[in-house]
Amino acid sequence: MHYPVGIRITNAQILLETTTYSINEISKIVGYDKQLYFSRLFHKLKGYSPREYQKIRNKF
Repeated sequence: MHYPVGIRITNAQILLETTTYSINEISKIVGYDKQLYFSRLFHKLKGYSPREYQKIRNKF
């Protein structure tokens, strides 16, 4: 069960790095209806919230 979650979060990470989609749109694209649940999972696996990650990546 951990493998599909990891794939979804990795895909979300790629979308955060390469697109201008909102976090809500990205959560839906990768298969999560609830943005809050998606954000918590992302933070748990990556150590940053999706918004923090997006800000950090946009600095480079």
